[in-house]
Amino acid sequence: MLQRLHEIDKQVEVKKMQEVGITRAKAKQEIGEFDVFLAHNRADKKQVVGISERLKRRGLNPWIDKEQIPPEGGSKTSFNR
Repeated sequence: MLQRLHEIDKQVEVKKMQEVGITRAKAKQEIGEFDVFLAHNRADKKQVVGISERLKRRGLNPWIDKEQIPPEGGSKTSFNR
């Protein structure tokens, strides 16, 4: 029983940290701050989207074309040079 309680506590802590990470990534998104640029080709899109979601759960804000380039073209953000 005690072991199960420890497992539940650990799961709760992991979930809490993921939620904190998602909140942090959303805040960075709002101000246009990106931590990593995810370059990829179409064949890798599904895997890269998964990587993007995992990064967000850890508090990183990835730049990924699917989220930053509207369907009509053009970019919502500019790159710092």
